[in-house]
Amino acid sequence: MKSLIAICLCTLAVPLIAQTKVQTFTSTDGDFQFKYSSALIHCTQRPTKPGENVGWVEEACFSQGDLCDDDATSGATFLCLAYPKDKFKDKPAFVAAVFFVGLVAAATTQKSCLEGSQVWLVNDARTTRINGINARLVHTSDAWTSGGESGEIYRVFHGNRCYELGIQEVESSTGSYDPGTFQEFTVKDRAEVHASLQQPLDSFKFLN
Repeated sequence: MKSLIAICLCTLAVPLIAQTKVQTFTSTDGDFQFKYSSALIHCTQRPTKPGENVGWVEEACFSQGDLCDDDATSGATFLCLAYPKDKFKDKPAFVAAVFFVGLVAAATTQKSCLEGSQVWLVNDARTTRINGINARLVHTSDAWTSGGESGEIYRVFHGNRCYELGIQEVESSTGSYDPGTFQEFTVKDRAEVHASLQQPLDSFKFLN
């Protein structure tokens, strides 16, 4: 049954990926590479003052807070890609969804890298693989009065560096809207969003 569901969700998500060009991102140091849909938005870091947390310019790149990291990463975000909010402008349940790759500078050993962060609200954790690469996957979540956030955080220790890849999605409650004044954010919509963010994750690879 699980296999059937996965196939169905992928089938629903094909149109968005098929209708857009696939681009390749290579890190400036030539360490890793992945492919992604050109429909995704490149999140831009806003200028900050010393001591301030990193912020993001585009509305699609944050909700209650920044989505382009895990709120515990003390390193750098190499790239953050967001699903365009305009796609669902009449569907208020959709708030934001991003894929990001970052470096956890404080995690200098494989143990500290893979054990994750104490501040995560963990649903479950397990060992997995990303395109043949060993990784630790942690499912996280957070909730507030009008909505909630779910995350898939992957930690990979490679070349004595701790890499973090993540997919984070935020939805809002539509309980305050009058019936008939908004469109439903459907299962098909969720599958389309997630598939677009899953594409760069599945194609991620190290070049050295």
